[in-house]
Amino acid sequence: FALEGAARAAQREARMLEDALKVNKGVEYDGSVKSLKAEEGARKVETDLAHARSRIVQLESSLRSKDRDHDKLGRTIEALKQEAAEAAARSVRAEEAVSHLESTAAVARSRTLSLEGALRVKEREIERLTRLS
Repeated sequence: FALEGAARAAQREARMLEDALKVNKGVEYDGSVKSLKAEEGARKVETDLAHARSRIVQLESSLRSKDRDHDKLGRTIEALKQEAAEAAARSVRAEEAVSHLESTAAVARSRTLSLEGALRVKEREIERLTRLS
């Protein structure tokens, strides 16, 4: 009876470890997806930033050749500089988010490996207790 009880307890603990492993793998997958999305967002922000900088150069050239449009182009340039600054700030935030998500994913991977190891130990214990009963 004691061995059967220990085997049942070990089986319950193994099921709990399996459930924890599933949850942890889900967290790891979510972290990977978020990391990929953040990287994609960072690339888009970098593209937007390059586009904005290119546009600033074009507008500055046009400003020199068209004095009559000076005021209008000056306001446009300032708006684009603001967009570039905002895009640069978003890029920094996106890179920080990617770094944080990579760190979270690494922790999740470590936890997954630990849970897998604990699960294997419990499975061996269950097999041993099953053979003894």
